[in-house]
Amino acid sequence: MGRPHESQSVTTVRAAVLAVNGIDVTPTAAISAASPQAADELDAAWHRLALRCSLYSADGSFLVLPPGSGGSSIGWMAVRDPIGSGLPSRVSAATDSPELVALSVDGKRLCAVTVEDNDYWIVMRTFD
Repeated sequence: MGRPHESQSVTTVRAAVLAVNGIDVTPTAAISAASPQAADELDAAWHRLALRCSLYSADGSFLVLPPGSGGSSIGWMAVRDPIGSGLPSRVSAATDSPELVALSVDGKRLCAVTVEDNDYWIVMRTFD
């Protein structure tokens, strides 16, 4: 999957999780899970927004919390996505949920997917 990422300058896992799941979170985009094309719409929107927020480094690397149970306790993993599209669908195929939390290597820009009621939310956040 990737390698553990150790850096004092990276946003903490706790701060990232609160940015995605906090009570006052507003999605940058919301896709109805009931839509027949929900997975395709989510994949396209997430990729577009990840590019817009400069999630990927020059070599395509970024940080991700391992999806699924226990990912937060593992911490950030440095990865490079060799496929470049459909990441939420690929995460869903492996974990039964498209939820993911990704962060730029410098720890400043977050792009995440969460499931809220009957929608898929994409949350973007910039940290100082």
